Amino acid sequence: MVPSDSPNAFATGRDPNHAAIALTQGLIDLLPDDQLDSVIAHELTHVRNRDTLTQAVAGTLSRAMTYLGRILTLGALYFPVALVGRRGSNPIAILFLLVVGPLAAGLLRMAISRTRECAADAGAAEITGNLLALVKALETLETRGQEVPIHGNPAFASMFIMNPLSKEGLMTLFMTHPPTEDRIKRLQELAEKAESTEAATSTVSPSA
Repeated sequence: MVPSDSPNAFATGRDPNHAAIALTQGLIDLLPDDQLDSVIAHELTHVRNRDTLTQAVAGTLSRAMTYLGRILTLGALYFPVALVGRRGSNPIAILFLLVVGPLAAGLLRMAISRTRECAADAGAAEITGNLLALVKALETLETRGQEVPIHGNPAFASMFIMNPLSKEGLMTLFMTHPPTEDRIKRLQELAEKAESTEAATSTVSPSA
């Protein structure tokens, strides 16, 4: 349990045998049991899919590319002849190393995070069999989470079930989650498909 009033949850650990799920006190106090179960199921899916390990690898590669860009940029500035030839440094190459490379790495990391969040939502619906409980939980967390955001290191934002950072100002640059509206829409579509499948099954008469 995390002693924070901001309602949120996350999973950590390199594999299912070395994992833990953390819930904030604000989440426990806010959600009813069925919605709390859906949040826990979401985090269990992250554990089952080893998403925490995937995020750790993606984050490490992203930071490595960022540092490499800085090192090469400094090298091009101070040792232009050795790195880019006798004609001097290329400002376009320096711009790429300093900005484009690290930015691309960050975008890749966020894309992975968003994909895994959608997969975990579907996994939670599979585990609980209650798709609408997670929909209601996400709606509640979206509203309450922005009222009481977590003011922490943006590097850890991807761990949480909901974006824990404020959506105001520069914090929008660190969004690692798909829009909550999109997540809810996908879950509602899954619920409609499940209802259609159940209705179709119930109309099929048993074989003689």
